[in-house]
This record gives sequence, structure tokens and C-alpha cells, in this order.
Amino acid sequence: MKPSIRLGVFASLAAALVLAAACSSSSTGTSGTTTAANTPPPASTTTSPAPSSSTAGTSHAAETGTMSAAGAATAVDGGVTGLLGSSLGLTGDQSSGAVGSVLSLAQEKLSASDYTKVANAVPGASGYVQKAKDLGAVTGPIGDVNGLNAAYSKLGISTEVASQVTPLISNYIGKAAGPTVGGLLSSVLQ
Repeated sequence: MKPSIRLGVFASLAAALVLAAACSSSSTGTSGTTTAANTPPPASTTTSPAPSSSTAGTSHAAETGTMSAAGAATAVDGGVTGLLGSSLGLTGDQSSGAVGSVLSLAQEKLSASDYTKVANAVPGASGYVQKAKDLGAVTGPIGDVNGLNAAYSKLGISTEVASQVTPLISNYIGKAAGPTVGGLLSSVLQ
């Protein structure tokens, strides 16, 4: 099996395991306090420039095909953006912008009631959509998957990593909201 295929399979498997654990665990951390998973950064947060190299968005985990237990825990505690950061090595802004870009495309393509179902699976959905706009990833209608990939590129996410971003977000939302809502989002991302 080619290394890139093996990595993609591993990333999907790791994401599924992390998401299954996240969906089956309670909302309390080890200290017994409630955590605020999936909360996007405030719109007033200053942003750092996106990495400019062609390998932006890669990480040790992506390069070696391994994810540490600490990385898996971060993915669970940090919601969908934590998952993107720990699995693919994305920065906070890249993760938030990517989630916002996917939600923007869903908002364009789905009816208002169906989009609400998808957005309800992602706490702070409107904050992610705004963050994608603030970062310049979404400057108008995304239109389709090619437009989504262009948004990822504006965030400094490499093509190789971008191919894994959409499935991770889609799987996360499907696990969080169930197969019906996951199907709604998947229909937009084809």
C-alpha cells in the first residue's frame, strides 16, 4: 500500500476512533469540571500569518502516520478544531477557518432548516463561519468542492492535508449529530 494511502486510511481510522470516544464520553474532564469543547476563538482574536511553505498544515503525526494518546485526548477535548489540529497539525486559525468554510458551503447549498441541523452539531457554528470570512478564506460564495479547496488554500493548508480536512469535519459532524444530519452534509461535499 502506498504511504499516502496508508496515511489517509490511518487518519480516517484515528478520526473515527476519536469521534466514537468523544460521542460516548461525558462532558466532564478528568477534574470533574465541564469543558467548553468546540468553542471557536472570539472574532477579536489576533491572527498570525498562515505558513507559506508548501508543507503547511503537516505534522509529525501526518508524516509518520502515528498519533499519540495526548493528541487523541486533545482531539476529544478540543472538539472538531482540536481533532484537526492533533490529527493534521493545523493551527487554530486554519482549523477554525476550515470548519467555517465547510459550514459556509453547507449554508449555501442546504435549506435553512437542514443547515440549522448541521450547524447545531457544531457549537459556535456562526463564529466559525465569521472566522473563515475574517481570515479571507470565504470572500463570496464557495459554490462547490473546488471552491472549498480554494478556501483551504487561502488558509495556508497544503493540498495533501486539505484532502483529509473535509472528511474529518464531515465524519465529526455525522458522529455528533447522527447519520441523517451527516448525510445532509455529505450531499453538499460531493
